[in-house]
Amino acid sequence: MKLYDIIYKVTRIENNKPSDNQYYLNTQPILFPSDKYESKKLAFNITFWSPLQSTDNLSSFIVTEYIVPKIPDSNNVKSFGYWIEKFEENQAIASFPMEIINEYIAEIYDNGDKFWDRYTIIYKEKLEFEDKKYLQYVACNEEPTDPQGFGQHGELKEINRRALGKKITFEVLPNAVKRYLINEILDVNND
Repeated sequence: MKLYDIIYKVTRIENNKPSDNQYYLNTQPILFPSDKYESKKLAFNITFWSPLQSTDNLSSFIVTEYIVPKIPDSNNVKSFGYWIEKFEENQAIASFPMEIINEYIAEIYDNGDKFWDRYTIIYKEKLEFEDKKYLQYVACNEEPTDPQGFGQHGELKEINRRALGKKITFEVLPNAVKRYLINEILDVNND
């Protein structure tokens, strides 16, 4: 049994602007005869199809391939947008440079799901106040920006790391926490 589906999004380009999208599930659209179209790979999952001759009055197309977890309701084309959004979010997070993350984040801890502040992220930059240095951190749950979630900043002279749980890496954090931290890093760089 297959554990994934492939969604093909076909975008028609008319007058150099995207016009409409069509979606195909697990079936690559065969719309482009090689005697009329040429293809150009724009990214690992994006192909641009353009007419060989501009006099043919044919449109150009962009075909984007999304590999997503098995879709429970594959007959509901409206749900494809949700899965495409998740795919694009995962790609954006995965493409953010780890060396930038490592510049800002010193340590990450997970205390399991015992408390609201499951994750503790300790920043490298220390806050100096009245000749004392304080560690800056953020404590959060799986959804730090959700109205029902939890995400709070703090400063401490010392942190009892034994109380924080198991030390983990950035890669194992939930996407919502990764996105939260990346946005904080981007905000710091834009100040």
